[in-house]
Amino acid sequence: MVIVPDTLEDKAKFATCPLATHGGVRFYAGMPSISQEGYVLGTLCAMDSIPRGLTPGQMDGTRKLAHQAVSLVELRRPRSEPAIPASPEAGRDLDQLLERIVNSAMDVIITIDGRYRVVLFNRAAEQIFGCPAAEASGQPIENFIPQRFHRRFREYIEGFAVSGRTSLSPSIRRSSQGREPD
Repeated sequence: MVIVPDTLEDKAKFATCPLATHGGVRFYAGMPSISQEGYVLGTLCAMDSIPRGLTPGQMDGTRKLAHQAVSLVELRRPRSEPAIPASPEAGRDLDQLLERIVNSAMDVIITIDGRYRVVLFNRAAEQIFGCPAAEASGQPIENFIPQRFHRRFREYIEGFAVSGRTSLSPSIRRSSQGREPD
């Protein structure tokens, strides 16, 4: 677990961090969510505009919550061996929990199908794009990407399709001028 009680105290790391200097984040606690195979699936984090720390109980609770989130994600993963039959109620409960997790994410989460049409559009996406999920569903993903990036997106997605990877989470690299590449 990474705990930063006050982001502005560590000038070497956080003095120029946009979240700390412009976003007002002063406290950060993050627990990596790691799969059984050792892959980092993400980070469960807590942030605040007030410097603070975590009690041992809060740290333990964060670790448990990160572990539970990984367990839920792994339950949704297709398995080659037959799954243990679950009751329809258990499946609905799991679907509802996953929906709450996705919709409470501060990051935009959009899922597309093989025809590049929106299948899932979380609340953060609704806020950023000003479009309700019901309206976004079925639309071409290009409707949510600036025109100047359409060609680059197609190249990226087509490269992804032949790569055999199962996750489309690009890392954003910045050029030497400090701006995102076009």
